[in-house]
Amino acid sequence: LNLLKGFEIREEDKVNGFKNVVKNTGLMGRWQKIGDQPTIICDTAHNKDGLSYVLEQLKNQEFDTLHIVIGVVKDKNITDILPLFPKNAVYYFCKPKIFRGLDENILARQFYDLNFKGEIYKSVNKAFKTAKKQAKKSDLIYVGGSNFVVAEVL
Repeated sequence: LNLLKGFEIREEDKVNGFKNVVKNTGLMGRWQKIGDQPTIICDTAHNKDGLSYVLEQLKNQEFDTLHIVIGVVKDKNITDILPLFPKNAVYYFCKPKIFRGLDENILARQFYDLNFKGEIYKSVNKAFKTAKKQAKKSDLIYVGGSNFVVAEVL
């Protein structure tokens, strides 16, 4: 903020900047729509605050069934974020292709312990392909949980 000290930025320029952030910066993976019929949305939110916001946005979308492709890293304490996820979604548990990726079986077990439903996949690619195959045109696929999961899809 000190870099901008003394500069005045008009409100319309701020709004225009946020509306065009991807075009202006190349930022990818933040509420990025990558498909229609079914709608496919990727978001790199991976902490409680970010996921709260993204999952609330998902509730405002129109769809028949929500499919969630999810993977996280080992050092992420997911106990706090599990209650944020909807129980009525179909889950595709996977491990991002990095050393820090949490094993998909461990991730799934934590969800299963809270009565979530889903299947386990050895890779993000396999989980994502299966979600696309199983989803109807009127469904929504959300890909997230980690920057690394989203990066593999994009």
